[in-house]
Amino acid sequence: MAEDIIDEPDRDGYAAANRDAIYRLITGSRPDDLGEIVRALGGTREVARITGRSQRTVQRWITTATQRIAAPRPDARDALNTAFGQARSTREGRQRIAATRRATLMRHHGARMRGAARSGPVTAAGTRAYVKNRVWNHGVGADTMNATFDAYIEGGDQAAFAAFNGSFGDNYGSDGAYFDEFLFTDMSGLFFTPDTGAD
Repeated sequence: MAEDIIDEPDRDGYAAANRDAIYRLITGSRPDDLGEIVRALGGTREVARITGRSQRTVQRWITTATQRIAAPRPDARDALNTAFGQARSTREGRQRIAATRRATLMRHHGARMRGAARSGPVTAAGTRAYVKNRVWNHGVGADTMNATFDAYIEGGDQAAFAAFNGSFGDNYGSDGAYFDEFLFTDMSGLFFTPDTGAD
């Protein structure tokens, strides 16, 4: 993919490769985090119904207390994964996934983006050297975060990837003053927290 990054960036390919990173941007969690899956599916009662287990068993899957059960059995895990995959593919499910206090804070205050990511201008006027691993400790405005969350809810991970890159790139490049388009090709090393000014 690197060889075509300037003239014809593979946006769909990058979006697919960054699906889990986008999920982490939206939720602050990994998509295999059991507690996050239970929350996204509507809570322990709904997950008990989905998996055919008791609500108490589901609570023990996600508790941090000493009575924790290590993991759901394979049949329950398969049912969870199926239901969670369906939730990620529907607007209603994505709305629930994105409905957190963290999301509200990032929509109102923006986010602090930290970490390392392969990124850079992807315009024909640039050179391949501009797309490189960069270290970030950067504020991301509420307008960009709002656009990203809205796109996620309406269109999923790929739409959120496009919205984040488009909005962040426009702001970072001063609406084309420095370059036409900025793209994160690997967001796996980035972490986002609400930018409330309390560092």
